[in-house]
Parts: sequence; structure tokens; C-alpha cells
Amino acid sequence: MPVSEVGAGLGVSGDEVPWTELGGWRLTRDADRVTLDGSGSPVDALRLLCSATWTGVATSAITGGSDEARELVKSWNLPEAT
Repeated sequence: MPVSEVGAGLGVSGDEVPWTELGGWRLTRDADRVTLDGSGSPVDALRLLCSATWTGVATSAITGGSDEARELVKSWNLPEAT
């Protein structure tokens, strides 16, 4: 998907994450928190996380559910969700 299409016409409420799976990654939302799980291109993971933050999820509420996801969250210096 071209970057220009990311977030175009989402029309979602704060309870929804527009994309939940992309390129081997999966997002699971629980209230105001999300867990990134799986593996694949870091760009695809970032697209999913952007879609979550656009719907109101704070960067401090992102958790890595797989080893690769935890490494990405750490490498991007995102605060560790507790």
C-alpha cells in the first residue's frame, strides 16, 4: 500500500484501529492499549502503530508481544508499557 494511502479516509472512532494485520504483523487492541505481535518489515509494523496512534492510542500504551516486536519498540525508544 502506498504511503499516501495510509490513513486516507479512515473515518474511525477512537475504539477502532483501522488496520490490525499487515505484512506478518498483528495489532491487538485492549481498551486504550495495543500489542504488536508477529514479525516482518519494520515499515509495516510502523504503519500499524501509526494507525493505532491516529485513533488515540498513546505511544506509552504500545507493547511488543513477540521478540521481534519487543526489539522494534525498544529500538524506536518508545516508552515501555506497563
